[in-house]
Amino acid sequence: MNSKVSNCCVIITTYNDEYSDLSRAVESVINQKVLPEQIIVVDDGSSNNTSDLVADNLFKLSSSPIFLLKKENGGPSSARNYGLKYCTSDFVTFLDSDDVMLEDNIEKKDLAMKTLSLDYFGVYGTHVKENGEFQQYGRFDGVLNPDLIGRKNGFPGGVHTYLFRLKNLIDVGGFDETLVNNEDYDLVIRLIKKKLKAKGGGGPGFIKTNREGSLSRSNDYLKVYNNVRLFLDKAEKNNYFSNAELNRRKAGIELWLARQIVKASGERFESFKHFRVAFYYIRRAGFKQYFKYFLLRFGVALN
Repeated sequence: MNSKVSNCCVIITTYNDEYSDLSRAVESVINQKVLPEQIIVVDDGSSNNTSDLVADNLFKLSSSPIFLLKKENGGPSSARNYGLKYCTSDFVTFLDSDDVMLEDNIEKKDLAMKTLSLDYFGVYGTHVKENGEFQQYGRFDGVLNPDLIGRKNGFPGGVHTYLFRLKNLIDVGGFDETLVNNEDYDLVIRLIKKKLKAKGGGGPGFIKTNREGSLSRSNDYLKVYNNVRLFLDKAEKNNYFSNAELNRRKAGIELWLARQIVKASGERFESFKHFRVAFYYIRRAGFKQYFKYFLLRFGVALN
């Protein structure tokens, strides 16, 4: 049994999960080389009893205090904010119920955080994809450039990749519960806008899996599109990105929708309307700079 404890809290959110998924996620936290001070599982209004079964079978195996909180369904941001209310540690990280935390994740990030001044909101690493590849991010240290969020060789937008200073999350009001997509990007950018710093290079911290039915694999592509546009509208209003980057991201979601429409229904005329909108945004972003990007995103092979 590991006696090393980090002054951090891990929040795991769950909604109608299979027992195998949630139990694997919880086990990966209670088997950390350096244990968290708290583990909080937030059941976001599930209609099944998976969280109760996991609590009955696994919670007694944990050396860290572990709590099951239940609330009415409100979405991932609402569930994470609910968990934050019960955190008493200095640091906090998050884990999705279908992901697995690598055993040295807390150890590495805890060591890094203890070397940083109070103007750092957190440290970040990377993750392992389902195919075994590592997601690549840059090793930045300081106030990050929001244009690079979620980009290869940029820095991550997913909150599961970070160990945060809890006070900073509380100070910015936690997650925006009106957002369904990119709510984690929104949180990280709001921290950056406060001129708070972050440090990267912590290596992989978890294995990311996208179970069938998750938002990233949703067949309801119009819903995903509208939710991403909601984030981009907020980003534009609050000057999250440079003009070129905002237009690039707007073009990206229009191209994504155009491709989804063709794949789902073969409606090329409807698809072409979004193609034209994307072309408009790409021209605004800088035609020469993004022409190759545009062709690649739309599935055109380049020599």
